[in-house]
Amino acid sequence: MDMSSRIKLAYEVYVGEHIEKPPGIKRPIILQVRCIDPAERRMVGYVVLSKEHSITFIYVSPGYRRRGIGTQLLRLLLNEAKKLGINFILLKVFLDNLPALKLYRKLNFRFLGFTRRKGKTAAVMGIYLGNRRLIPVLLSLASIFVPILDMLPKHVKSSLLRRLFFVAKSILS
Repeated sequence: MDMSSRIKLAYEVYVGEHIEKPPGIKRPIILQVRCIDPAERRMVGYVVLSKEHSITFIYVSPGYRRRGIGTQLLRLLLNEAKKLGINFILLKVFLDNLPALKLYRKLNFRFLGFTRRKGKTAAVMGIYLGNRRLIPVLLSLASIFVPILDMLPKHVKSSLLRRLFFVAKSILS
């Protein structure tokens, strides 16, 4: 397969649960963006946003990496999320995944703290899509709260996050 740098790719945006989920995706999703190579008739990349407004998966096939596909997938997802009224998106990324960390910083995701996943340290990052000036200040305080939340039992954490969500929603309204 000749992989010239000038491949015509197509991007598809799906809002809501789509019949054909990408491989490995089990959680309910509200938004996904796919990159399709029409010449190969296959999906070569995708990004998925969960109901919790968390990017749960981003993937670009190895032969298509370093061509801006991940950047385009995320930009399309962020634009669509903003249209849907989503103000904040979270993600977790392993600290040894330097290309992903660079990509997220380039798109203005901020470090909020650290957590452990699968026995490794991961950064918790977020991006605010709204236009209120107070929210970025509040987000900078999140680095204090994320480690505390990770120590709480799941049922306590869920209840607390639900309450915080309603408080944040009332502030943004």
